[in-house]
Amino acid sequence: MADINEQYGLVTPMKVLEAVDSSIKYENVYSFRGDGILTRFLGIDYELDGGMEPGKLYLLGGVKQSAKTAFAINLANNIALDGLGGVAYISLVDSAHTIIRRSAEISGGIDINRSQMRKERVRGERMSGERMSREEYLDEIRATMTNYEGRRFYAFNGMADGLFDATDIAKLIDTIPKGLDLVIIDDIDVMKKIYMSETRKTGIDMLASGLKELAKRKHCAILCICTVVENSIKSLKDYEEFENLWYLEAPTAKYLQKGPYKEAELVISMKHSEEPAVVLLDYHEGQQKFSSAGERKLIRRKSIDIDTDFK
Repeated sequence: MADINEQYGLVTPMKVLEAVDSSIKYENVYSFRGDGILTRFLGIDYELDGGMEPGKLYLLGGVKQSAKTAFAINLANNIALDGLGGVAYISLVDSAHTIIRRSAEISGGIDINRSQMRKERVRGERMSGERMSREEYLDEIRATMTNYEGRRFYAFNGMADGLFDATDIAKLIDTIPKGLDLVIIDDIDVMKKIYMSETRKTGIDMLASGLKELAKRKHCAILCICTVVENSIKSLKDYEEFENLWYLEAPTAKYLQKGPYKEAELVISMKHSEEPAVVLLDYHEGQQKFSSAGERKLIRRKSIDIDTDFK
């Protein structure tokens, strides 16, 4: 892959196709690290040197309604439904049923703007195509759910199942056959170590320490989701104990003026990198679907001095 990058510059899907035979599996394009968990987002896998690393702790931040949960479910689908590994999605906000339903909608390409079953349609968006009846919606959900047979996608409601800290989550992992490759926790701001500590920063540091130890002990990646006020990666300064910071900027139509897609930017900052990278993604609001950014450049560097801006 280094040769590809030197020859072509920043990697785009088209350049990958030009550099490798189309029959080569996606996994073989990324041969940096043997045990990386591929996200199936080309730009992210490239920037992470071959996917999410088992034993590492990741943080996904963003403002309210910036599609963080949708992105995390897309990520879980890419890994679990493609048979790349086992994923547990622990939501402290939504029910397990809601997570699985949204997962099925995303996997099946169901446009929630057309569904009479979904009240939370995308604000300001007109319905495209004919409205989907309750029966049609349920039929599509049932058809999509057949893809889950034999796949290891597990959803839990953290509040109902008492999953409030790293110890509780460790007990959960022990009950899952074959273990897990990725654990997603949404939203960590309501976990008890944060809201019961003397200061929020102390609680975050204690939680990060426990989750880092858990990730190493269980040899799985852990992705935590948090909500911040400022629309910038600098708003994650309280989460510096996390090893990999991801910031999802709210999807906009800035670059994509036609069709149902918007552009989303995922800013990735890792402790060993000199400066953050921006991975470009396309987002279909109605289908809640994230995908790699077509033929546009997938990655660009962000001119942010993390050490300075976080002080």
